[in-house]
Amino acid sequence: MRERVELKENWRIKQGFGKEGTWISVGNFPAQIQDILFEHQMLPEKFLAGWCEDALFIGKNDWVYECRFEACPERKSRLVMEGLDTFVSIWLNGKLLGEHTDFYLPGEFETTGLLKKKNILKLCFQSCRQDCQTHNFDQTDVFFFDVMFLCMRMIYAKRILICR
Repeated sequence: MRERVELKENWRIKQGFGKEGTWISVGNFPAQIQDILFEHQMLPEKFLAGWCEDALFIGKNDWVYECRFEACPERKSRLVMEGLDTFVSIWLNGKLLGEHTDFYLPGEFETTGLLKKKNILKLCFQSCRQDCQTHNFDQTDVFFFDVMFLCMRMIYAKRILICR
């Protein structure tokens, strides 16, 4: 019998991949970074109107989503992600499951044998900044890309499932 478990609770985020940084709880998941920061009064109200220079730092930095959850380790399982925008590496219990670079395609990863009774899933979103520089976009292109990225929900994780 197949069982679907949606990971909607016990999420938190932080800026950067290092050990430093403050974790911020996520009230409703799925959620984009901008909405989480606004909910915690870390972005001004003018953010809701659309354009907000105070939010540009979001696209210039790396971000981590983390979820702690319990599972049945002995069962066959897959991690299914219906939307991750855009450059993200997926880690389960300290092991790299893989990377994903397309919001419009789902990501699926085999997790059989990797699940424990208590688990930590990390989604490490890389800033688009370096990719833009790699492809030699000029400053105008990078600026426009940042704005589009913010409008398109730059750092976003949609429905995350553990299928057993």
